[in-house]
Amino acid sequence: MSSEPKTIKVSKQSLPVSCPPKDTPAWDMHPRIYIALSDEKTSSCPYCGNHFELVEE
Repeated sequence: MSSEPKTIKVSKQSLPVSCPPKDTPAWDMHPRIYIALSDEKTSSCPYCGNHFELVEE
């Protein structure tokens, strides 16, 4: 289980994005939730604190 939240950069092609990310080894560490990035360009997971940023291509 990861102890430090990560900053994850996301492109528009990757939407919708969920947490935990698909490449996380412990993918079942909390329930999968979808992160809303359509209105805001940043959002954080309420479970683990991972920070998601929508980036321009």
